[in-house]
Amino acid sequence: MLRSSLHFRSLSKPSLVLFSLFIAAGLSFGCDDDPVTPADTHDQSETELPNPDQDQLDPDTEQDTLPDEEIDELDEVQEIDELDEIDEPDEIDELDELDGDDEVIVPPENVIENWDFELWQDELPIFWFGPESSIESGAIFQVSQNVYSGEHACGLVNGNNGHVRFATAMMSLPAGRYDCTFEARGTGEVRAGAYIDGDYRYGGYTTLSDSDWQTISFDYNLAVDAVENNAFLFSVRNTSGEHVIVDHVVCARRPAPCDAVSCDDWERCNPSTVECEPLSGRCTDGADCLDWE
Repeated sequence: MLRSSLHFRSLSKPSLVLFSLFIAAGLSFGCDDDPVTPADTHDQSETELPNPDQDQLDPDTEQDTLPDEEIDELDEVQEIDELDEIDEPDEIDELDELDGDDEVIVPPENVIENWDFELWQDELPIFWFGPESSIESGAIFQVSQNVYSGEHACGLVNGNNGHVRFATAMMSLPAGRYDCTFEARGTGEVRAGAYIDGDYRYGGYTTLSDSDWQTISFDYNLAVDAVENNAFLFSVRNTSGEHVIVDHVVCARRPAPCDAVSCDDWERCNPSTVECEPLSGRCTDGADCLDWE
């Protein structure tokens, strides 16, 4: 303070007046009721500018922009549409719905109905137990475990040494040779055979002794067309334990040269010559042929 007082004393009167005015102006400036701070000045004068790092979208383009959730939904719809456009296979195996062991393949041109013993009525398989059967109905039973195909097989019981027959219903079949196969397992002896217009023809016996399936073959010949006088049959004997179980019976006519030959109603094709010849009691020439016909 002493140094300041000495300083003021050294000033001239005009200088002192100017200095006093300067101090008064400074005090008035510092006591303003609404001071303007640098921050306020910035807020009032600054105009927001676009960020150069951000992409500037055209207003028309911005209207077409969708939220991310809607874009994801559109992508999913597009994927579903693309899947719908994929062509399905022309053929779908109906057996795809079945498990491997349950797969059933229908044999072509099989003349045996209910060949896999799937259809039963009154505890007997339909189409079987025909008139040439000699087995008792109580000796026939349905099998549902360890079957060869489908869901059922057929069991046959005969503990005696003498055989019994289990035959189909009567069939009407064209002449020709028929190749037959069937599956068998169990314990006992079994053979296949055919009834042809009063005559029985058999194959050889097969001895069964375990639960594994065996394929057994048999064939027979129809020299002439059969009209409700032909049947396929099983012959069984000496069964025990699980007895004889059969399944998947297939008989199909073997193609023959005469299949391509067409004969008149009063003729037949001779397989040896592959030519048509008169039926018994018919003729091909002579004045009385029309009478025979």
